[in-house]
Amino acid sequence: MGCGCNKNKKAQKSTITKQGYTKPAKDIQPVQTNNTDQGPSLLKKAMNFGEAIANHVADGMTKVDKNELSARLSICGKCIHNHNGTCNKCGCILTTKAAWRSSDCPEGYWPNAKTE
Repeated sequence: MGCGCNKNKKAQKSTITKQGYTKPAKDIQPVQTNNTDQGPSLLKKAMNFGEAIANHVADGMTKVDKNELSARLSICGKCIHNHNGTCNKCGCILTTKAAWRSSDCPEGYWPNAKTE
C-alpha cells in the first residue's frame, strides 16, 4: 500500500553483494568541495620558483637580515595560506622565499625590504 509518493518513480535495480549488502544501482558520487588550499600546480610552482631565482640573482643574491626574516616568518606563521611551511598561493618553501630580499609575499603581507 504505502502513501503513493513513489508511485511515479521508476524502480532501480539493486544487487546484493557477497557480504549481503545491497549495492545501489548507481554509484554514489563523493561531495565535491572547492578546496582552495591545494595550492598551485607543479608546473606553476616551478615557474614561480624559476622567476624567484632569477629575481634573487638579479638582486645580487641578497638576503634579508635576521630581524626581517623573523618578521616575515612570523607573518607567514599566522597566514591561512601557510601549509606546513609551504605557501599555497605561490607554492614556494617559506623559509627560502622569506630569506631572499627580492621576494615578496603574494598577498602583500610582508614589508618591502628593498625600499625600507
